[in-house]
Amino acid sequence: MDRELDVFSNYRSITNKIKKRFLKKPNFNEASEQFATLTRVLKHQECAQYAGFCCLAKARCENTLGNCVAEAEALLEAARLFFQAEKVNIDAKCAALDEHLPEAIHCYNQAVKGYSKEGRHAQASIVALELAQNLLSIGRADEAHNHFVRAAEMQRKTSIMDSLCTLRKAAYCQFYLNNLPGALTHLSEVMEMISSMVAQDANSLTYTLQSIRQSVEITFVFIMLLLKSSPMELSNEHSKVMETYTWENEEENNRVLPEDLFLLIQSVVMATNAKDVDTLTYLQVELYPQLDTVQCELFQKIIHETNE
Repeated sequence: MDRELDVFSNYRSITNKIKKRFLKKPNFNEASEQFATLTRVLKHQECAQYAGFCCLAKARCENTLGNCVAEAEALLEAARLFFQAEKVNIDAKCAALDEHLPEAIHCYNQAVKGYSKEGRHAQASIVALELAQNLLSIGRADEAHNHFVRAAEMQRKTSIMDSLCTLRKAAYCQFYLNNLPGALTHLSEVMEMISSMVAQDANSLTYTLQSIRQSVEITFVFIMLLLKSSPMELSNEHSKVMETYTWENEEENNRVLPEDLFLLIQSVVMATNAKDVDTLTYLQVELYPQLDTVQCELFQKIIHETNE
């Protein structure tokens, strides 16, 4: 921070202007602009946490003026600044005991409420999603999961495609937490939503939706192999998916994956059931270019557990 910049004096000076005084009306518009200016100066000085507090002060001014959207925008900027300050501590391996994270989460949540109150559901869901992704980026998968679920619920009002992608991220959080049944629940929900959409309108199965459907089914199958559930323990929907990958099932109408990829996943299922580690290792090389990071980790777990 610049030594010539007296942050606290400037902050107090602006705050004093909006205190109630006899026969003098506080000028909240002017104060809001001055807090915004001080925020920009502090950001330039790389003092994210102090800039965040100035944004909070600006948000309070906008609240007093009844500018709900401007208040939400100020809260969102404050949330980002507090998270930035927290990230600096984490990267520096500073034992700060979540010094700025609670404030960041609170500001994100308040911004979501503000946008929702004004009927701006798309913006509210984007903010909720940003919070979830930020939490996941610092290893807070448990907290991130809850916010991914909330964001997915909001996105159903504006974009079902975004909602499906966000639910898949919630499933991946459960995987990071070693909660495979929880991950399976979210994946099943995604598959059911897509099936319902296709049943209502076959033309809704766009390339993007088909890609999501295929990726989710691969993850679903890998998790089912790790859970090692007996046929008697499976629900009807789960049984139908797994039956698709048996040699006896030759109904191509039920297939979600393209033929080459289907045969590879089918081979993984059969090799796992036969505890054929050599075949699984060969299939791992063949499949890796077509799998995402979580699917690669799941496949590695399958090989490890089959080899035990």
